Amino acid sequence: MRRTRARYHYALWQVRRDQDDIVRQRMADALINDPSHSFWSEVKRIRNSNTGTSVVVDGCSGKAKF
Repeated sequence: MRRTRARYHYALWQVRRDQDDIVRQRMADALINDPSHSFWSEVKRIRNSNTGTSVVVDGCSGKAKF
């Protein structure tokens, strides 16, 4: 059981390590195969993070007057 768990965790570590390389290679392949794609629009799509600003900070919400 320890060996199986170790292999599983090693596989996860390896995928996380190679994730950026996989994304870069996919983007390069897409740009080579379809030259109509815009490089910067692809980069923007990959880096687009939909993280918004927090509404509640330290239990306070809304606009606080100092």
